[in-house]
Amino acid sequence: MFNTSTNTNTPLKLLERMQNSKNDFNIDFKVSVYDQFGNKYSGIFDSLDTNSSLLTLIDSSDDITFFNMKYISHLILHDSSTHSNFIAGNLPQKNKNKKELINIDEKTDLIKEMLNKNYSLEFEFKFDKCGKLNKTETESISTLLDFLTENIKDLASDDFFMSSLKKVKEFHFHDKRDVKFSMRLSGSEIYITMDFNQQLPKNINNLIEKGFNKVL
Repeated sequence: MFNTSTNTNTPLKLLERMQNSKNDFNIDFKVSVYDQFGNKYSGIFDSLDTNSSLLTLIDSSDDITFFNMKYISHLILHDSSTHSNFIAGNLPQKNKNKKELINIDEKTDLIKEMLNKNYSLEFEFKFDKCGKLNKTETESISTLLDFLTENIKDLASDDFFMSSLKKVKEFHFHDKRDVKFSMRLSGSEIYITMDFNQQLPKNINNLIEKGFNKVL
């Protein structure tokens, strides 16, 4: 818990720094905030609008809490050891942003090779969008592929799901505005539809797991 009597570690100053860290380095902060009436609100820090003094938190159920900063009394930053640099007032070096953009084609080739070698599964990955993906789309698709692969590996350990997976030949990714997440089976293709220009839902792994349970 931070002492709110200092100028550098007031809840507002800390949340402003969280906003900067999230924008520049995509860092997640799990926080609990308390209002003047003793009520507690917890979740992953999503955004802070300094013009309206509105703090947005997202919990593990993907529910959103909008909190008016003028009522805040203090806050707790969880997993403090992970954020020791942040607590000390330091930010990561911005060279993190200079890393090469992920190559989705290379990534899908590696995933296909691994699944074929380890599980004798043969999939194709198809993306509707033609041309170059932007940074947000690339990161969203890359993260989605990571969770998708982990779910496939888990399902492959079950004989029933394994037999169903062997009938799937292609994962077809469809970019559609304002769609949170949708997964459906058509013939031998699994269609995954979502808005890849938006951040992935916090519970994306659960959504993929439920999607597989529905279509297989």
